[in-house]
Amino acid sequence: MPERTPTAGRLLLAALLLLAAGVAHAQSNNECDQPGEEPDLILGDIHQQVRHGASGGVTAFSIGTVSCNLGTCWAEWFGSDARHPVIAQNMFRLKDGRFEQIGQSWLKHGVNALSQELCETGCIPTVGTHLGVNCSDPYTANFNGTQTRLGPKFEVDPVTGTFPYPATDQSQSGISTYKRLQVSNADLDPALNAGAQYFVEGQYVSADDSAAGNQNNNASWRPVDVFGAGSVFDFDLAGVTHREEPAILAWQDSDPAVTVSIVDVAGDGRFYVASRATDLGGGTWRYEYAVQNLNSHRAARSFRVPVPFEGTLTNQGFHDVDYHSGEPFAGTDWSFTLDAAGDPNTLSWSTDTFAVDPDANALRWGTLYNFRFDVDAPPVSGAVTLGLFRTGDPAEVQAGATVPDLCDNDGGCELGENSCLCAADCGAPPAVELSCGNLADDDCDGLTDCVDLDCCTAGACAGLDGDGDGFVSCDCDDGDPGNWLTPGEARDLTLAHDAIDGTTLSWTPPDEPGASAVTYDTLRSGVPDDFVGGAVCVTPPDPAATTNSDPADPAAGALFHYLVRALNGCPAGVGTLGSDSSGTERAGVACP
Repeated sequence: MPERTPTAGRLLLAALLLLAAGVAHAQSNNECDQPGEEPDLILGDIHQQVRHGASGGVTAFSIGTVSCNLGTCWAEWFGSDARHPVIAQNMFRLKDGRFEQIGQSWLKHGVNALSQELCETGCIPTVGTHLGVNCSDPYTANFNGTQTRLGPKFEVDPVTGTFPYPATDQSQSGISTYKRLQVSNADLDPALNAGAQYFVEGQYVSADDSAAGNQNNNASWRPVDVFGAGSVFDFDLAGVTHREEPAILAWQDSDPAVTVSIVDVAGDGRFYVASRATDLGGGTWRYEYAVQNLNSHRAARSFRVPVPFEGTLTNQGFHDVDYHSGEPFAGTDWSFTLDAAGDPNTLSWSTDTFAVDPDANALRWGTLYNFRFDVDAPPVSGAVTLGLFRTGDPAEVQAGATVPDLCDNDGGCELGENSCLCAADCGAPPAVELSCGNLADDDCDGLTDCVDLDCCTAGACAGLDGDGDGFVSCDCDDGDPGNWLTPGEARDLTLAHDAIDGTTLSWTPPDEPGASAVTYDTLRSGVPDDFVGGAVCVTPPDPAATTNSDPADPAAGALFHYLVRALNGCPAGVGTLGSDSSGTERAGVACP
């Protein structure tokens, strides 16, 4: 677990990570009382299903789930307060190359963990208020469908795993479909869904699992076979449970041509973005996108795809999943727009902002939405953009995806094409920025104007020193000498670790950035008091982001120590690494 040492006036950005490699299953007790010990919940098996009945053209189901604790100490399972997991149940359909969520449930609130051994051997039993190390706990489908143990999603923060208890209307029961996994009969009827494949998914959310940074492996899916006729439909479990995978990966499992990207929002949660392009013939392609919000509390409110300026767009579509049984969220479909003023054009879908309607139909955790269109442009690798619903930094994130080619490759540089996107038509981009005030990324390196360090040397950036700050070129604001101040200390370093992503570090920008553009160095050392000779720089994918990932792990029983410093991105000054307990400022290796 992270440890931080106080400095004069601030918390020093130092963190120690102790891995339990090689000793994860050798401890003598369950309690989370040693550094580095943490629970790690997964859904080990979807093992049952029950049909509860139908009403108003909707059928209700529930699935049985088996949880496993793969961590190094027990997980909390107190059924009489908020220290227990909640379980979401979802259903999906793959039909004609389109992967959609067709049903969701309220959340089963856990109670009384058993001590079985599904995922691991050597279970350390408990009395039921915890799930022990290496232990599993089965819930039957009937129990997961018990209406008086089901609470709404809207009260659960999937990032922290926290929720009020008892949940709103948890004690309420109703007709057979109330609160349970609801699916429209039209989405199940074999006569209307020839060749369709179906999948169910369960997802656990718990505060102590989230606090350990292990919340990204809590969903699992399994294929099912749907049958029935008239107005009576049911399904049988098929295949095997795909552990630690959200259901969106079932699309790629069934069709290897599907691309999937993982998007982690700094200080928040995770999205999955899947995409597929299908050749319809005659030069037209169909583009299908599915976006699953695994556990982002900030949620998403917009989805944007770049499209060619001269392309012919048809069959734009959107699909969401219905909330029910009193969840407060709106069900209004996202509106569709085409921004023809941009370069390139942008096709976008969106719902209201949080400020306009906090209960708007945002893409919230545990749900999957779809976006689609046809256009006469072949596919290439590119990026789509998710705009986030709740306010914060960043306001949007990008994900790698299959997108239409923006270039017609006819030798002419036309409207909608530029040298960054279409070098064959528009020529190669310049080696450096041509202007530091045109709001354009002239050299196609992803940086514009003063944020691009080319502006410190490019002749086009030279000018008069209007504010007397000693800088002529690359002056971020020639009327404000304060832009060249050295940034203050970055603050509140935290880290999370899991076996898949390694160590993820996050921090808060300095109170006194001293610049219009701030970047960061991340230093790692195996020695707590030597960040010069014994340190290395962990290269960030985005130097301006307040997060970084380190895939390296220390040896068993060893420690990694981290420091982060802020730099003026123009550049002008290197910020502090904080001070040790005696007040002496720490020294650190210079990063390239």
